[in-house]
Amino acid sequence: QRAARLCDATWAPFPRHSGRRVWYMHIPKGGTTFIESVWHYACPSFAGSGVRLSTHLQRIEYQFYRDFDWRGGCLPPAGYLVESGSKNRHHVPFSEEVLWSKEPIAAAIFREPSQRLMSAYSAKPGLHADGMSHRLKKRLKDQCSGKPECYARFPGVANCVTKMLLGHHCGGGHTLRPGEAAEAAERVRTNFSFVGLTSCLRESVCLFHRLYGAAPRPAEFATIRSNDVRAACGGDVAVNKTRGWYDTTPLEGFVDTPDEGVYAAALEIFEEQVGIVEHEVAAGRAETPPPLRARIRQGARKTKADGGRDGLAGLVSGIFG
Repeated sequence: QRAARLCDATWAPFPRHSGRRVWYMHIPKGGTTFIESVWHYACPSFAGSGVRLSTHLQRIEYQFYRDFDWRGGCLPPAGYLVESGSKNRHHVPFSEEVLWSKEPIAAAIFREPSQRLMSAYSAKPGLHADGMSHRLKKRLKDQCSGKPECYARFPGVANCVTKMLLGHHCGGGHTLRPGEAAEAAERVRTNFSFVGLTSCLRESVCLFHRLYGAAPRPAEFATIRSNDVRAACGGDVAVNKTRGWYDTTPLEGFVDTPDEGVYAAALEIFEEQVGIVEHEVAAGRAETPPPLRARIRQGARKTKADGGRDGLAGLVSGIFG
């Protein structure tokens, strides 16, 4: 398959480290494994340190990461940590500052919505709902333990990714207004410089490095979570069910329509990015990271009337100022 070639260094060498900034949006139950790639890219000095981030998952994600000398020219991925490597801010939605930035360089790994819901329902200690109040979480567990369909329909659970793209927490109480689902999907199409898929996780890691530079390291392909999807990239559902996909029958037909629209946009952009890499390789430019896809599409954007600011302006962070 086309995507499989992305990891083949004999097909084309990986480009040099580009030094580009990246804002990583960590979608709940969708991107923990990819943390390895984001951190190694942001901190090239990890290469000689013997640090394998997956062995420090709890300290990276939930507490403090103190096993590395941050003074060695390394800055953690903005939007993921604050205070130069001290306290973590995982699952952060886009802020107004990020949404209005001029350079569209956001990155995320997207997951098929029903699979993400079942994973969130099954996650220890159960019924994952990032951003939901403690009072509502208790009510959620009291009402929906043992009932995935109840969990999916509980106020605040669905539309997680759509809400994050609009600047709200995954499990927050924001109710989508008319047009917001379409706006979120369009932000994926217009604002992201990298889009990966959990169903193409290996290929997504390699695609990230094709676009941002530096060859991937073996640790980036390590399984961090026991329920990481190991599906065949592009394989059909029947095949993927035998490779770690959840049975979604317990959802009893529930469909997260807004997040389905976002995921459809992610599939579109993933395919487009693979095409960009193939074009660069065919043109003999494999050793240099290609132009960021959002910049390629920049001329097609429409300008808002409010002072000329672009309503679909990109996302930016400051790890490489």
